[in-house]
Amino acid sequence: MAADILSELFSDTRIKVMRLFLHNPQELLGSEEAAERSASDRTAVEKEIRVLARIGFLQTAGKGTKARVGVQSASKRWALNSDFELLRPLRALLMKEAPLSNTALLKRFDAAFGGRLKLAVLSGVFLDQDNARTDILLVGDGIRRTPLERVVRSIEADFGRAVNYVYFTSEEYEYRIKMSDRFLRDILATPHETLVNRMESKKA
Repeated sequence: MAADILSELFSDTRIKVMRLFLHNPQELLGSEEAAERSASDRTAVEKEIRVLARIGFLQTAGKGTKARVGVQSASKRWALNSDFELLRPLRALLMKEAPLSNTALLKRFDAAFGGRLKLAVLSGVFLDQDNARTDILLVGDGIRRTPLERVVRSIEADFGRAVNYVYFTSEEYEYRIKMSDRFLRDILATPHETLVNRMESKKA
């Protein structure tokens, strides 16, 4: 419901850009980097940055200068303005729920890997946990690292923050379970959600 309301209030690009800066309040980001990390068109991101700077949501600082609110320059790097008067309600609005539902996440993984993905367990950022061992535990067979990282980067773009993952083949996972691997035990012993489980013998 909240996601639907947000889509009516703001463009998809603006939501991604705002989440990116809200999740990384201490970082100075150029428009090119912001576009890359939000998986958005650079021209669209630059437009949103200009708007957000104009209203005071963002501030920018040149080399050797103090941050200034509302300054517009492609050579500048931008950061969240912690003194913005509407920061708290905007943060509450944008952080109220995850930007992707479990159904949307599963569709994204299935579109990339189908039945090759045997297990996906969510924790960390998906459950608003800061000290989790990982955010996603993935088990599969025949999944190459590059397309896997591409999917994870797309999820990061929606969340506006880094998403850590660990990937095992089915054989590696079964062996670690058999050996009572501490890393896996830590993940499965703390709050988590099983997004998909196609493992034949072991349940998460």
